[in-house]
Amino acid sequence: MDKDISIRNRPHIIFVLGAGGSGSSLLAALLHQQNGIFSVGELSALDVYIALDRKCSCGEPISECSFWKKVYLDSNLQAYGAPLTPSFGESQLLIYRRSVLRKDPLFLPVSRKNLDVYNQIHEVSGQQAIVDASKDLARFYYLLRSGSARITPIHLVRDGRSYIVSMRERQKMGPVRATVRWARKNLLARIILRKTVGRNGYLLIDFNEFVLNAESKINEIVEHAGLNVSEYSETEITIPHHGLAGTGVREGVLINNLQPKTLDKTVIKNKRLSLYERIIFFMLGGYLLNRFFQPKNISRDK
Repeated sequence: MDKDISIRNRPHIIFVLGAGGSGSSLLAALLHQQNGIFSVGELSALDVYIALDRKCSCGEPISECSFWKKVYLDSNLQAYGAPLTPSFGESQLLIYRRSVLRKDPLFLPVSRKNLDVYNQIHEVSGQQAIVDASKDLARFYYLLRSGSARITPIHLVRDGRSYIVSMRERQKMGPVRATVRWARKNLLARIILRKTVGRNGYLLIDFNEFVLNAESKINEIVEHAGLNVSEYSETEITIPHHGLAGTGVREGVLINNLQPKTLDKTVIKNKRLSLYERIIFFMLGGYLLNRFFQPKNISRDK
């Protein structure tokens, strides 16, 4: 009985994994609209935001944001002397997965600091679950292995062709780099998730399908997480959001301006690929990887 109570008292984290630029900012913001769920964007960026006093998505510098002042600035979390993000890289994690806990002396301080931040967020927000869209596979693994939190992993995948167009327009990233980044991040996430929580332990979400049917996908996530909240019915981002990093903050646009209705006609941009980009995507195995990463019930255009 006591063990069950301690498990229930752990913070519940909806942890988003995948390649940056796959739509996690929109997913986190829409989950934030659900009663009982609080999104903090990419929490792994918190140390940098504190050091450089960057703006929260509410528009205020983090030193003046009423939410983050209560969570971090007014606490003793800086006393840990460890970052929120592990120094152990994702590629190393794949190689040394079974011995990572012994090889990294910062495993315990990093895990405890993350747990304390989550507990502070849970206390200040008063919500059941916290959405962390960091997509940081090493942090996910540390938290999972520490057993300090209840974690619901979400693997968010975007069509690789759409990803190339998005990276080209937003970051001027070429097709080779974009395809390699997309493939590497999703492949590592897939491998680690399968080896840790198993095939049924995480939820695979297709970004294109999510944009076109946000209500259904949000309800699917809520059900998978086992949250006792009312059904999702709002497809507009209306509730103020205190997110870090992500598209809205990086481009200087408040997260409230990211709405599904503005994306549903442009999210599938495969026809906007140049012949050169299509050839690169094909040569790097992108078409095969698309089928490998995506949910089995998703049909793909040729």
